[in-house]
Amino acid sequence: MRDAEKKAATAHLQQLHQLKFSTLNQLAAGTAHEFNNLIAGILGSAEIISLELPEVHPARESLNHIFEASHRARDFVIKLRELAQRTLPDYKPTQLQNVITETLPILRTIIASKVQLH
Repeated sequence: MRDAEKKAATAHLQQLHQLKFSTLNQLAAGTAHEFNNLIAGILGSAEIISLELPEVHPARESLNHIFEASHRARDFVIKLRELAQRTLPDYKPTQLQNVITETLPILRTIIASKVQLH
């Protein structure tokens, strides 16, 4: 393969990679937006119920679980939005342990509880 053909092939691959990355960003942004709307509805309803329930009520514990799960979901949406706003990465060496540490909490929310991560 001649040098010009290699450059053209490389440029084409970079364009395809950029298109794929842009598509993933749009998907992440749309998903984050939809989840944010759902979480807002859940939190709003939980707040209304919280205002109407007496301080000592058997449902308070369940309501607190709803708040905790909703706040974790909101944190996930924030991370998803951040992912959607990223540009094409500049590839460079990285510490794999840092990536694993950042990714593990997200994976735990996605993967079934029966699956163990090591």
